[in-house]
Amino acid sequence: MIDKPRIGIFVGTRVAESDILILQGITAYTRSGGVWRFTYSEAGAAMPIVSEADLNDWQGDGLLTLIPGHPLVRQKLAEGIPVVSMSYQPTDLPYQVLVTRRMCGVLGAQHLLNQGYRSFALLFDTKTPSCEVDSGYLNTLQTQGFTPTIERIPKEITSPKEIRAWCANWLRSLKEPVGIMTAQEILGCELLAICEELELNVPNDVGILGVAAGQISCDSRPIGLSRVKIDLKTVGYEAARMMDQLLNGETPAQNPHWIVPDTVVLRESTNRQHPEDNIVNKALHYIQMNADKNICVEDVVQYVRVSRSTLKTRFRKQLDRTITESIRASHIERAKLLLRTTDLGIGRIAPACGFTEPSRLSEAFKRETGITPLEFRQQKTKP
Repeated sequence: MIDKPRIGIFVGTRVAESDILILQGITAYTRSGGVWRFTYSEAGAAMPIVSEADLNDWQGDGLLTLIPGHPLVRQKLAEGIPVVSMSYQPTDLPYQVLVTRRMCGVLGAQHLLNQGYRSFALLFDTKTPSCEVDSGYLNTLQTQGFTPTIERIPKEITSPKEIRAWCANWLRSLKEPVGIMTAQEILGCELLAICEELELNVPNDVGILGVAAGQISCDSRPIGLSRVKIDLKTVGYEAARMMDQLLNGETPAQNPHWIVPDTVVLRESTNRQHPEDNIVNKALHYIQMNADKNICVEDVVQYVRVSRSTLKTRFRKQLDRTITESIRASHIERAKLLLRTTDLGIGRIAPACGFTEPSRLSEAFKRETGITPLEFRQQKTKP
């Protein structure tokens, strides 16, 4: 084992919010065990990253990178330095931590279906690779009888003005009401601004959903952007764990290590469920965001800050079901997702869906669906 190995983190020439989340995951691992010395670009620098200028002459013990194709990264790999990639898409590097982007498409399609849209579209910018986001989105919608419009902004459209004009024409061509997924949050925010200019009603006529890790750009606008949440802190954490294993002469147990997204953050851009009652919307958002926890009615009441009787009355009026039934439904939906998309046993799925015991999940699942979790898994092929 190397004594206090020196680790470099290479993220490029500028640091975005997503990069900071990855850095937080990496440093969280170092706090949980092991002692590393991070390389800083210059004396007194705020973040533990090595710059492109410094990387050429850098002599370290391990390199974590978001830019696996960079020539200097390849040079360090050739010198025998362990390199772990945390890139957007798979590469030929020997060690990688990746997000299952196909699942982003699956979750996005399911969310827009649940919000009541029956016309769908998916938009990529000029450069972002699809990484199977499109196949997950398309296949999920096709199983429900829908064929989405899938488009990429043409590469010859380069200036911001041209992009906005192209997007405006594209939005006008879609059949309303339409649920739109974008492969990145910046493009989703741009579509929201264009919808405002075109006086399109969001979310009733046009719903927009992005894929994002952070929340600053998504939540800093009058209409917040709903998004499939990418857990980049876990990406950083698992990349650091993989590096630690390599430095200790071990073979990583999972390589590539896949991070499966499982959460959609609901914001105003797609919230069509009950636009006439913000209290019910807020309660449903809390329930959906805590589908993995054993929450109760009182937790929901405290979150929305109205009386229990008021919230019960509003739920009955808007949903024709109780708060407890809504909580249970969110737990069951999360269990369905994990049964479809993972190989986890019922003993691990139960606590991840708010159930204290596997038997309680099995009982509730059969009561709600008429079949056991195992029977459900056998019936459903993985998306």
